[in-house]
Amino acid sequence: MPEHEPAKFLLYRGDTLLGTITHDPARDDFPWSAGLFAAADGYLSVKHLFDEERRLLSNSQYEEFDKIWKEIEGPGLQMRLIGTNRVLSGGLLHIDGDRASWRTMRD
Repeated sequence: MPEHEPAKFLLYRGDTLLGTITHDPARDDFPWSAGLFAAADGYLSVKHLFDEERRLLSNSQYEEFDKIWKEIEGPGLQMRLIGTNRVLSGGLLHIDGDRASWRTMRD
């Protein structure tokens, strides 16, 4: 049986390409999906937001987390499946170095 290529997504915030996420089902932890993140140039301008989002969440600072998350997703955060018209949005997305995890993203 031939192996399938992993799903690859382009991550956009508004019109800015942040990077590519390659799904790695072996790292999924229901309800979270996981993959490898390769940053594009556009990510540098928002990296601090994702870093702060992780810090706040790990310190159980949920009100502050909600504020920073609204700033992250405000312009529209989308994962566009390469080679299709499928677009995932909503939910949560964490980026930690070259790792990404997301849940409840919907099309």
